[in-house]
Amino acid sequence: MSFTRSMYKVGIDIGGTNTKFLLFDKKIKNYSNATIEVVKTPLNLIKGNKVYIDVEGIDKMINSKLNTIGFENISNISISGQMHSSLILKNEKIIDGPYSWQSEKHSELNVLDSRGKKKINDIKRGYPVYSISNYEGRYCTLLTYIFAEMTGNYNLIHYSEAASSGMFDFESGAWNSEIIKSSFQKVEFPKILKNIKYFKHKNFPTKVSIPVGDFQMSMFSNIVKNTS
Repeated sequence: MSFTRSMYKVGIDIGGTNTKFLLFDKKIKNYSNATIEVVKTPLNLIKGNKVYIDVEGIDKMINSKLNTIGFENISNISISGQMHSSLILKNEKIIDGPYSWQSEKHSELNVLDSRGKKKINDIKRGYPVYSISNYEGRYCTLLTYIFAEMTGNYNLIHYSEAASSGMFDFESGAWNSEIIKSSFQKVEFPKILKNIKYFKHKNFPTKVSIPVGDFQMSMFSNIVKNTS
């Protein structure tokens, strides 16, 4: 890509295979002229029989692309993705994870087995919370961590991302209190936002959206169905 001195809107969609960058020139009203670039997403890492998402590689890849455009040329950044993941932060540093849903293919015990909580069936094999072993700190996902590193807001999550954790109560639109009280009493969970909001980048005037996960369309369909 080559860039002229202008103001752009950038969309970033992080997928397990590819990450897509969509560049809108704000001076051009016809969005069909948007520039699209597809970059290979860094491969997952396997450590100790668990599947980790390469958060450092992904973060470096995204920031390299944004720096090429120039943050001074970007007015808004929107983030989405289907990288279901869980990680635990302490003092804004990763101490556990981020785990991929693919960890369920490996042989480690899930959180319910290791904690002896057999009666709760909301956390299923395949959810990224499956492999968490640290039970003290702040819960986060890959998308919310990348957003937080840009904005400094480590205590926010969109409900489409919360839904991918396996600990979200759709009917109440809140975290599942039964699961949290039984197994995650010392874990701080972020505030759930239902709307898309933008927050200022901590180093630039650029505004960054709260990320949305790939549950948003199915959740929207359910809402429409339930209210029709």
